[in-house]
Amino acid sequence: MSNSLASNPPILGKFSAVFIDKVGRTEITVLGLALIICLFANITLNSVGVTVDWLSAIILNSRFLALVLIMFLAAEFSMLLMRHRPSSPVGFFLKDARAHPAYARLLPALCIIIALGTLMPAFSRIKSAIPLLNDYTWDQTFIAWDIAIHGTDPWRLLQPVLGYPEVSAALGYLYHFWFALIYIGPLCFALYVTDKQLRLRFFLGYFLTWTIVGMIGAISLASVGPVFLEPLLGGDHFAEQMAYLHAANAVQTIPVIEVQQLLLEWYKSGDYGLGRGITAMPSMHVALTSLYVFATWKIDKRLWAAFGIFWLLIMLGSVHLAYHYAVDGYVALVMVAVIWAATKPVANFILNIGKSPEASAAT
Repeated sequence: MSNSLASNPPILGKFSAVFIDKVGRTEITVLGLALIICLFANITLNSVGVTVDWLSAIILNSRFLALVLIMFLAAEFSMLLMRHRPSSPVGFFLKDARAHPAYARLLPALCIIIALGTLMPAFSRIKSAIPLLNDYTWDQTFIAWDIAIHGTDPWRLLQPVLGYPEVSAALGYLYHFWFALIYIGPLCFALYVTDKQLRLRFFLGYFLTWTIVGMIGAISLASVGPVFLEPLLGGDHFAEQMAYLHAANAVQTIPVIEVQQLLLEWYKSGDYGLGRGITAMPSMHVALTSLYVFATWKIDKRLWAAFGIFWLLIMLGSVHLAYHYAVDGYVALVMVAVIWAATKPVANFILNIGKSPEASAAT
């Protein structure tokens, strides 16, 4: 078989080959994975009588992501205008700016947006429906694990350092900033990471982390976490920690306190809408941040160090703000490490499908 035939298998056809070339194997793989995850979520939810208007949910999420993409492109083209100062900005965009790499990245980025817009409603609905899928029975086990590992509740060890209203508030805002990893980070990888293997590994890791850690793990290890232990399960083990947080919130607003109250109200009212739901183990905050730590190692060591610090602060904040047991973060880190290791051979296989042995060896 000639190299040309190996590079462009007849089964693909000319249209398929052109489509793969223009869109990219990463984006096609991610779209397919998103559809599979959505199907899995739909079957799971239907099993407990929950129906979802998937089209509306996907459009809503994709629209927000598209707005973020427009902001990125607007910033890029604004810098181009400042650099070139064309006499006719319109003519510049219609002709000269087409040579800018952003144009070539636009279609792949739109594919990623659709995939992300499909993934997040699936995760959100599964998270909200956990009480319908499994009972919260793991909390006492995780409390025991924490004490066995640390000698006491981990929040007590952190309290002398973090137990100040200003520090708690800062960690609360940082905890909310984490959402940038959901909506901004993936588009940065889609637009600016040129290493095909790394880009594919990141998105494989991203989608598998949400699925394995955030859905399967959360259902299997259903737990409410320290903040909801008393109102939902009747345990007062963390009453002292919650008393501190509410007292600190009266001095300096801790943004997560209001969110925690909303989650509790939604749960008690049986509102299983998008963006709602209670789950502790494993910690998705720690899991997703861990993925960025692994993925940025090859990009820039300073960026990697920044995410390493961010990971540590999220880990500490997850315990101090009573969302999680410490073991929630430890388990999440191990799970993502395994997922990340698995993405390398999978990415290499996908990128080398249809290529000649020589081309595959060079990948």
